[in-house]
Amino acid sequence: MKCPVCSVESSGVECFSCGLIFEKWDKRHEKEKLEAQAALAALEKGPTLPASVDPWRGRFIAGAFLAVWLIGLTVAARHYMRTRRRPDDQSARAGDTMPVRDLSTGEVRRVKVQSARSR
Repeated sequence: MKCPVCSVESSGVECFSCGLIFEKWDKRHEKEKLEAQAALAALEKGPTLPASVDPWRGRFIAGAFLAVWLIGLTVAARHYMRTRRRPDDQSARAGDTMPVRDLSTGEVRRVKVQSARSR
């Protein structure tokens, strides 16, 4: 018999050159052939999803993420619109009076604005 590893002609159960046991090699080689045939059969059959995978799960998660993102964007935009200063708002100008609370006494009095705010 010719050794499949070292290609030396040997007789008996073992290769005298490399020490390969022919019976073990034949069993392993047959097992690899069966595994390869099973893999080819699985490829020909086509991919299958496990029964526990729901095809709508990913869409639901993406939709929930999008909803949370849009809500956050809306809240941020509303906050921005409320807090930004517009040129046509009722800001104090030089010469106007505005109410100011005295922190020590708590009384409110009107104070004349000295100069306009820089924008």
